[in-house]
Amino acid sequence: MLTQVVPADGGQLVRRPREFESSIVSARAHQNEILNRLIHTFGGGPEAGAWLAAHMDIAPETALQLLTQARCLPSHPMLFAALAHGDMSFDRATELVALSEERAAHTVDNAWMHDIAQLRRLREIASVIPPMAGAPLTTSASAHHNAVAAPHVTATSGA
Repeated sequence: MLTQVVPADGGQLVRRPREFESSIVSARAHQNEILNRLIHTFGGGPEAGAWLAAHMDIAPETALQLLTQARCLPSHPMLFAALAHGDMSFDRATELVALSEERAAHTVDNAWMHDIAQLRRLREIASVIPPMAGAPLTTSASAHHNAVAAPHVTATSGA
């Protein structure tokens, strides 16, 4: 059962974490630009992830996600713009980039309507469906903005 939680302060408590996350992902977008330059300058071989993880004191999985985004976002300017403006989470950008890498661009058009878990399921499905030839990655930042314009917190009872 899902229930909506609305604090007495009119939702300020609910909005603040989202505002902070928006600032964080905006910084991540700029970090991705720098990482992309590093990749092109020093190469992006398998050792790049280990080097990044060690130098940034982050998990190897996080380093891999950062490097994947840094490599792919330049070819997806709408995704980069949404990330840079804080309109998209790091996790959403990671999943959308992964969908595009799976050559599943045909599933990305409606991806703004899905939560992260659903995007991961789309990736699983896309990995077994033959890709559409020449299907470009298209996104609608305004559709995403409208979908998250009124965020709310939900609680799920055990299942």
